[in-house]
Amino acid sequence: MSESAWVVVERDLVEVAGKDSIGYLQGQLSQDIDSIDINGNAWTFVLAPTGRVESWFRAHRSGPDRFVLDVEVGHGAALVERLRRFLIRTDATVASVATSPMLSMRSAVPVAELVPAEADDLVVALVSWPGIHGFDVIATQQRIAQIGIGLARETGSFDDNHSLEMLRVRNGVPQFGAEIEEGSLPAEAGRAVLDASVSFTKGCYTGQELVARMNSRGGHAPKRLRRLKGRADLDAGVEVVADGEVVGTITSAAGNRAISLLKRRVEPGSMVMAGDVSAEVEILPGDELT
Repeated sequence: MSESAWVVVERDLVEVAGKDSIGYLQGQLSQDIDSIDINGNAWTFVLAPTGRVESWFRAHRSGPDRFVLDVEVGHGAALVERLRRFLIRTDATVASVATSPMLSMRSAVPVAELVPAEADDLVVALVSWPGIHGFDVIATQQRIAQIGIGLARETGSFDDNHSLEMLRVRNGVPQFGAEIEEGSLPAEAGRAVLDASVSFTKGCYTGQELVARMNSRGGHAPKRLRRLKGRADLDAGVEVVADGEVVGTITSAAGNRAISLLKRRVEPGSMVMAGDVSAEVEILPGDELT
């Protein structure tokens, strides 16, 4: 990948609005929604009462009582259904918005000067991956094209989605629907995801008890996301075997790197087999759970 590159992907959008929207979302999401500034954003889980993940997405505050939630394509309808489930005698609406294009810029060097200026028709989010700077812009196709023309003048680079996926996997960044799934435990995703998506100081919210308990115990989830470094190219969907036992499955792969949800006993530095390929288990960048 070049020093700076950008791609256009798609996201499902959900809008939550109304005078009770902040109070309602505070009771449903793991993030401290009230602390998000207007035009700010944060990652968050919405959990089942059991503490299991129902969705993982980014919440943007576009006004005093209006939020836009962006989630992986194909997961918007389920998020709307979940948020409407407890919407009783509450002055707030939860509505699905058509799938929208999102321009994703990633760079090995700071790109602050390339971030589009705030505008009413833009949703801009800064992105910080391990060793990678960037931003995401959600807007109409026309506006995305305009921003892309400007980026092309500045960087001269455009990558297809495969390049963005390779960068994601090599930097150990989980994705909802792949590494983080409906029914999984938040603590399985690692310290970096918890720090970005969960407030441990806000009031009660659905599913809080299990998250707080596992955090106080040092995140002792039965499985953990790990990165694999293979001696040859690795493939998604392949079972991972350690000491003759299946300990997980590769969820995403790019060349000789992959991400896999492994049983906790498989420690970083261990050697495993992923199909016919020998691979070393590595800790995800930013993951400090023990």
